[in-house]
Amino acid sequence: GRDLHHLATTAMSWAGSVAVGTDGVVYVIDTKDYLLRAFAFDGIAFTEAGSIGTWALPRDLAVGSDGTVFLSRISARGLCAYLHSGNSFVKIDSFAVDGRGSYFGVVASPNGNVFLAQAENGLTILRYHDRRFELLLRSDMFAGPLSPIEMPNGDILFATASNGIRLYNFSNGRIDSVASFASDNPPSVADLVLTGEGRIVS
Repeated sequence: GRDLHHLATTAMSWAGSVAVGTDGVVYVIDTKDYLLRAFAFDGIAFTEAGSIGTWALPRDLAVGSDGTVFLSRISARGLCAYLHSGNSFVKIDSFAVDGRGSYFGVVASPNGNVFLAQAENGLTILRYHDRRFELLLRSDMFAGPLSPIEMPNGDILFATASNGIRLYNFSNGRIDSVASFASDNPPSVADLVLTGEGRIVS
């Protein structure tokens, strides 16, 4: 078996999603205070490395291969891109999404594509290039997509609010269903994790 050891704790009002940057910086949504916060971890303790107000209820985080931090916001229905350096954030661009959405999951692909899942309104696929968002595709073919994660081959996996887990491929401007797994007890909100062994945990 494997043992888990507590290493460090940092206080926060209401911690939400967490993402780790390519430089090891830990990014955390502070939901209650409407903040995006950064922490450095030296193996012993966390040190705060800056924060920025989100001005709308934050929901999910992803970090791109170039270090850009993508944050989805529920009440503003959209996505923001931030750069973090030292102890400060700079907001670079934002993209507004029409329609309802009580859950906004986001995943950033190494090729610059950003996938934004809305539980009630389907999937929006954006290209982030030269510090700007470009809309590639919007699709309502999904049944309440939640918690998107990217597979090693670039396929996108979703838990769905109505029928389990579904796997899709996006290429050449179109999205195709690859596989699905039905569940009698689908999640209302699910966080999926892909382990190093290739297992999917929800």
